[in-house]
Amino acid sequence: MAVPVSKIGKRSGNIVKSRKWKLSLAAGALICGVWVGIRAWQAAALDRSFQKALAALDRKDTTDVVRYISMLSDVPRLEAHTHLLRGGVNVRRRRFQDALRHLAQSPPVGDLRASALTLMGECLHGLGRLKEAIKLFEIRVWEAPRDIDARRWLSAICYDLGEIGAAIRHLEQLIKMVPDDYRLHRFLGRIYHDDLKQYLLAADEFRRALGLDPPPILREAIRIDLAQALFAAGLSEAALEEVEDCEANVEGLALKADCLWQLDRQSLARNALAAAQQIDRDARSVIMLEARWRIDEGNLDQAVAMMRHMLELDPHDFPCRYQLALAYQRAGDVPASRAEMERMQEAKEFRTRLSELYFKSRRLDDADVRDEIAALCEEVGKHDMAEIWRNAAQVSRSMGPSMELDPKWFQRQSISSTSTPL
Repeated sequence: MAVPVSKIGKRSGNIVKSRKWKLSLAAGALICGVWVGIRAWQAAALDRSFQKALAALDRKDTTDVVRYISMLSDVPRLEAHTHLLRGGVNVRRRRFQDALRHLAQSPPVGDLRASALTLMGECLHGLGRLKEAIKLFEIRVWEAPRDIDARRWLSAICYDLGEIGAAIRHLEQLIKMVPDDYRLHRFLGRIYHDDLKQYLLAADEFRRALGLDPPPILREAIRIDLAQALFAAGLSEAALEEVEDCEANVEGLALKADCLWQLDRQSLARNALAAAQQIDRDARSVIMLEARWRIDEGNLDQAVAMMRHMLELDPHDFPCRYQLALAYQRAGDVPASRAEMERMQEAKEFRTRLSELYFKSRRLDDADVRDEIAALCEEVGKHDMAEIWRNAAQVSRSMGPSMELDPKWFQRQSISSTSTPL
């Protein structure tokens, strides 16, 4: 049956309209796809810029970070990101109060969390708020046990707080993660030597540090560290091997002389001491070594004169006062020995108090501590130092107190209460 011409025309019109509609849809979809693609590309580019800014912050290139901040600051969704970067720049420039204000506006969540925790921890450390800083680095290490920077900070802050065992544990974990870092072994060696008096363990760590090819400028210093540990352990011959070829370092030459003296090679010991005196006759190690020799030889008057000279330079040198008390005791002057022992105890207490204040002075907004240090400096005649600390106190007062952080900063948001530390 034939189809009427009118219906054919109508059907053709419908087909054309259908095709136009499909073409319109396709064009619209294409335009939307292009627009979405452009927006996605722009968003990805901004995200890459933020990551590049973080990398620049890690390498302490604050000029580059500021350039990225200018690119990102007008993007509303990146407001917290730019606060983080501004805070990081101020941390690197040691403007910790300004850093704290910016970092407090960059919550430690999502892709900001790792950097926010680390930078805030560094900022609080710079402000001397060590107990708050350690909380943040502990959170970071719980969440990312292999975060090397966080563990470095944690080991250092634990040490500063006197938590020696915790500092050693973190250092040992770091050594497993970064086995070729000589600095970790040297730090651990210093802890064993200075704090725990475990000289053989210290010597082992210094040897490991030397085996990791430290820079030449530090190699000699680590060898002297090793020699001091061996000498303190009573291994004078082994200590001498480490400083045998020392020629231009006062401390190394003095230690070499001491080793030779202990090994009854007095002539060579005097030659080494003379070499040290040519470099710096007034070095404490040089004067105290010669004074000890004078005591050993029975020349007590000369030894006393040397130590009194040292005490004129530093009345609170309590090891020197102890040696002076022993010299008086050997000379049979018991009253003078007792009096010197009392002064030694006073000097030791003074040093302890000063060390405590220096530690507290790391809190930059504590002006009273700085005033107390200034008073102690005046007490011992160090007027220039006293003036420096008085000025530091004025700066502290002009800063005002550090702002307090929102408690959310210290919530372990992604740590299970049943988790166990590594």
